[in-house]
Amino acid sequence: MRLLEKQPIARTLLYANAILFVIAAAAVFLTVQQVERRQALDEALQQGRLLLERNLAIHRYFADHLKPQVMHLLKQNPNEDFFDPTWMSSTFAVRSIDSLYQKISKSGYYYKECAINARSPSNEADAEERAFIESLNRDGSLMMTRGIRVFDGKPYFTIMHRGETMERNCLVCHNRPEQAPSGLVSRYGGTRSFGRHEGQVVSAISIRVPLASPLRHADRFALQLSLIILSILFTLFGINYLLVRRLVLRPLERLRTQAVLVSGDERHLGEEIPVPSGRELRETALAFNAMSASLCRSWNELESRVTQRTNELQSLNESLKLEAASHKKTAAALQEALEGVEAERAKNGAIISAIEDGLRIIDADYRIVFQNRPLQEIFGDAAGRHCYELYEHRTSRCVDCTLDETFNDGRIHHTHRTWNIDGRTVQIEGTVSPVRDAAGNIAGCLELLRDVTDRFQMIEELSLAKTAAESANKAKAAFLANMSHEIRTPMNGIIGFAELLAESGLNEKQLEYAEMISSSGSSLLAIINDILDLSKIDAGKVELEEAPFSTADLLIQLGKMFSVSQPSTTNVTIERSPSVPDWLLGDVTRIRQIAVNLIGNALKFTAEGSVTVKMDAVPLGEETILLSLQVTDTGVGIARENLDRIFEPFMQEDFSTTRRFGGTGLGLAVSRSLAEMMGGTISVTSTLGEGSSFICTVTCRIPTASRAGRVDAGQAESVACVPCHILVAEDNLINQKLVLEMLKRLGHTARVVQNGREALAALAAERFDLVLMDIQMPEMDGLTAARMFRERNPEVKVPMVALTAYAMAGDEERFLEAGMDGYLSKPLKFSQLQEVIIRFCGG
Repeated sequence: MRLLEKQPIARTLLYANAILFVIAAAAVFLTVQQVERRQALDEALQQGRLLLERNLAIHRYFADHLKPQVMHLLKQNPNEDFFDPTWMSSTFAVRSIDSLYQKISKSGYYYKECAINARSPSNEADAEERAFIESLNRDGSLMMTRGIRVFDGKPYFTIMHRGETMERNCLVCHNRPEQAPSGLVSRYGGTRSFGRHEGQVVSAISIRVPLASPLRHADRFALQLSLIILSILFTLFGINYLLVRRLVLRPLERLRTQAVLVSGDERHLGEEIPVPSGRELRETALAFNAMSASLCRSWNELESRVTQRTNELQSLNESLKLEAASHKKTAAALQEALEGVEAERAKNGAIISAIEDGLRIIDADYRIVFQNRPLQEIFGDAAGRHCYELYEHRTSRCVDCTLDETFNDGRIHHTHRTWNIDGRTVQIEGTVSPVRDAAGNIAGCLELLRDVTDRFQMIEELSLAKTAAESANKAKAAFLANMSHEIRTPMNGIIGFAELLAESGLNEKQLEYAEMISSSGSSLLAIINDILDLSKIDAGKVELEEAPFSTADLLIQLGKMFSVSQPSTTNVTIERSPSVPDWLLGDVTRIRQIAVNLIGNALKFTAEGSVTVKMDAVPLGEETILLSLQVTDTGVGIARENLDRIFEPFMQEDFSTTRRFGGTGLGLAVSRSLAEMMGGTISVTSTLGEGSSFICTVTCRIPTASRAGRVDAGQAESVACVPCHILVAEDNLINQKLVLEMLKRLGHTARVVQNGREALAALAAERFDLVLMDIQMPEMDGLTAARMFRERNPEVKVPMVALTAYAMAGDEERFLEAGMDGYLSKPLKFSQLQEVIIRFCGG
């Protein structure tokens, strides 16, 4: 402290800024590095868990589904010595699948289902894995262990999980060699993986995720971010130092120099110093000038009195009386001033007591002069103590104290502090303002503090909620894509063969059954499409088309569609207003989807009566109209309190377990969203027991006469297609037969392959007019095969069409980027397949 007292303020301020900068640099780098490394470890843990869950699922599928099915089939031709590990050993299958996945993904992770005396030497446990398996047999509650290990000088995040427990039906192959199938003993020998007993934990799953690259990335990002933050801090420190030097230190130096002159020589009394900028220093300079003038006047008056004293001795008594009277007046004025000060003090005390935030005054020695009731309740009677003594029993001033800044520059500063009070962490925000004496000098600081702990907790909770919502959205999208594939693949065979069966010369009863199969499949497909549309709308991935369509054809299609499904007791009437143009530009597929949903709902809720469909149009300009479709029924109606919520996803009028009407509650929600995307909306009016009326509006453009003419001419063209030679890449046997039968009926020849690798070989050996490529196939998927073919044969222009059971947003862009020319969604329609062949092979 004595050393600092002898140093100039400018140098002291420079030293303080330098120390603060060094501390900030270290804190920023260490904090960012720790956060980034922790994130890298969390990501490695997530990767390991996903890998573990995937392979455990494969195990369960082999054990619960594949193996029992194949064993059932083999019972017709039993051979007790037969052994095939490809389907009888789930461990062998998982190891083979994981090996193939590592070759394709090149992810660099390590996966092993290790065991002590493993049947396959590649599965033999190392020392640490052996110890973990022995621990599993000692401790039945132990499931998993994880940590960081170094292999070949590189760090890995390791996970070891409880593996298989020996069951009674597995002892045939693992107890004594003479009991095991001879095929197994001849393959692996009579010593490995024998001698097991029931209930023994025989294996563990060992996973290693490489950490070297993530940790390097974390350190590099921490260094880059720290340099940016420190550059900003260095600039701010420099600007702050220059401003303090210019606005405070130089004016103070001039004031000090003039004060020395005035105190040392009376000839300088009355001299003034220049008034600097800044309110505080300006007031200080003015006060000094006033003091100098006052001293000058006093000095002159004193000399005049000394000169006149000799001549005024005779009037001394009279002067004393006059002076006494003057003193009495002064005393009375002083008493009146003190009373005013006391009243002002009481007023200020009442104001301070009413303040709910913390308020305290600290002098230039950092001692607490005053604190109000809220701070009194927290710290007790702290008057006279240093402010830093209240925090963790410190004995010296805080390094990053906001009071220092206010004492140095005389400005108001904002502060944020974290206090630990009775074991509870409290976040405090506030302001620090300078308190000046009568001369304008900074005599202390006024702190106004507020508890903002609840606000910080709310911000943290909102951040966690946002992260959870984003993870949920990603999981939902992946789930929907997988469900679409798993359901559409068998639906392709059901609907496709139902169509072919209906055209194969059946009798009336058989034709009715085939149509029921097709109708049920289409209903299930509609439900799937509604769910996928809702997901696309939520993600903002729905893309609308604009193409010419005939309004008359649209209504004719709707009439044919519902002529078969409508009840015999319900009359359906379809009308078109003369104001509706014959041709419009818009997304007819989405408009038809909305109309089918509204008409289907009306028929579903009208057991007997009528359903009226009316199309109308209102001009919005020379090239734009508002197309409206009104569907009115005389059905059961909707209660008034349910009119708004029927447009919410999964909401229905009747939720009881005995409800008469089916449905998922998605159709109206999807329809309203689509209508709003097309510049319109859907509204409803209804009376319970009397019926409902839905009005859907969409914005469409009127095509030019030339464009409408081209559409008419195009529709009149023949759809006959010349015979083509087509390559079909499809791994599902049922789908193979379906596509071949469809192509045969269309008059085309085809060759079928099982996967993308066979498709490349076929394309290299033969010439094809069109390739129908499934996306998900074993060994090599369709997208990989398309990319490889386009890269190897850029001059070959054979069209490729993707066959996909996915239907998520962004699929079309992925297919085109891989080299596909178009795509067909499963289940395949006969007409859709015909249109694609005509499009790419010519008509």
